[in-house]
Amino acid sequence: MLRPMLAALVLTAFPHLAGATETIGTITATVDGVEREWQTIRQSNSDGTDASARVYDLGPMSTVEIQGMGEGTLVMEVAVVGDLAPGAMGEVQIALFPKGEGFMGARWTSEDAGVAPVLTFDTLMLDGTGGEATGTFAGRLCRAEGFEDVDTSDCREISGRFETELLVVEE
Repeated sequence: MLRPMLAALVLTAFPHLAGATETIGTITATVDGVEREWQTIRQSNSDGTDASARVYDLGPMSTVEIQGMGEGTLVMEVAVVGDLAPGAMGEVQIALFPKGEGFMGARWTSEDAGVAPVLTFDTLMLDGTGGEATGTFAGRLCRAEGFEDVDTSDCREISGRFETELLVVEE
C-alpha cells in the first residue's frame, strides 16, 4: 500500500508534473476535534489522465485508493477480495501526511495504531473506466517519523465522509 502514498506525495510536492487539474470530489473529516477538508483531483497531461481517487482492478481482488489534497495529504485505502460493491468490507489503511513534512517527516497512520480503521461505501458505482463513491470512514491515527515505528502514545481520532469520482486502473 506504500506505492499509492508515494504517488500522492509526488503530486503534492511537484504540482507542475501533474498538468491541468480539476477537483473531482471532497473529503471532510474531524481530526482530533478539528474540522478539515481535502479535495480529490484529476490530472490531464500529454501522457493521459490520472486521478487521486482510483480503483485498481486486480482480478479477484480490488483496491480503492482515495487521496485528498489540501492542508497536507489524506490517504485512505481499502483492499477487497470478491465483488466491489456498497457494503464491501476489506483491510483499511488511513494515513495523514501534514503539509510541509515531506515523505521522511511526520505522518499519522492507522497502521499498528491498536484499533482497526473502518471505511464504508454508501454508494459505489463503476462503469469500466470510471465511477463514483460516497461513504464514511473512522479510525485512530498515531504519529510516526519517516520509516520509524508508530508512537502509540501520540494518537488522534479521525472520522469523516467522502464523495468522489473514481478512475479505474487495470493492472
